Amino acid sequence: MDQVLQSPELLTLIFDMINQDDIELLVRHKSSLAPLARVNSRWRDLVYPTLWAAPDVEALAKIKSKRRQQYASHIRTPNFSGPGVCADPTLHTLFANLQFPRIKSLVLGHYGPDTSNILDPIIFRPLAIHKDWSISTSQYFQETLEDLRLLSWDSICTKSFFVQIAERCPRLKSVHFWAIGTQLRPDDLLDFFRASGHLENIGLCLGPEPKSALITGDLLLHFSRMTKLKDLLVNNELSQPEFFWAIKKQNVNPFQNLKQVSLRATSTVMLTESIRYEKSTPPVHTHDQADDTHSGCVARVTSSA
Repeated sequence: MDQVLQSPELLTLIFDMINQDDIELLVRHKSSLAPLARVNSRWRDLVYPTLWAAPDVEALAKIKSKRRQQYASHIRTPNFSGPGVCADPTLHTLFANLQFPRIKSLVLGHYGPDTSNILDPIIFRPLAIHKDWSISTSQYFQETLEDLRLLSWDSICTKSFFVQIAERCPRLKSVHFWAIGTQLRPDDLLDFFRASGHLENIGLCLGPEPKSALITGDLLLHFSRMTKLKDLLVNNELSQPEFFWAIKKQNVNPFQNLKQVSLRATSTVMLTESIRYEKSTPPVHTHDQADDTHSGCVARVTSSA
């Protein structure tokens, strides 16, 4: 037992055991880790990376400013999506001078009143509390960041904001943008994806209308050329068949490694594309609310009126 208690490798394995999917166990085990961090400096150095990997961001705010960096250095997944947290702009102000060198995943904003993930212009309301904020979120955009979710926080999602993300986060693998877009032009969004060459997962539900002007043929064509893309979700309504024609005409081998795709299209687009696909070899069929498997790719195409 003494050997175990003196071995950093074995202690780390034991402490890492608390990283479980069961939320109740996670909370219970984390509460037991805190006293262990007080045993000695060695245990503290081993416990902190686990204890502070995915903390309640409000807990970081409660720590004295001179000591916050010590804990921020261990944070991998700060989550600001909770209703109480995202309504408190002072948190970002308190963290403005911190560095997050290990950050892997970041959520800013929240889904708002709609939990269906389907954009409804009636309920598309960028969070009012965010409208006049003038704060920095650049401290979170480190080169280690791999997963980014921007939810309903439309006022910060400008061209310069996305340029900054692309420049500072070259390892991004997954992005999810929900209920944003009124501050952007189509080329702004396209430029961001062109600069983010390692993306494997893309989810879009842009506002303020289901038929977002940001979803263009050029954007879909670029998606079709992304060789690392595995999962694509476009929850905006696709109403122009020519979007797909451009892909067929200009890319002989589209979506090379795509494993799953989910799209929303008008009945006209679905009918047109079904006919055209049936003439191709091998055939690919699109149906209302259907899961189709073709070349290892699961496709869900949902019809809109």
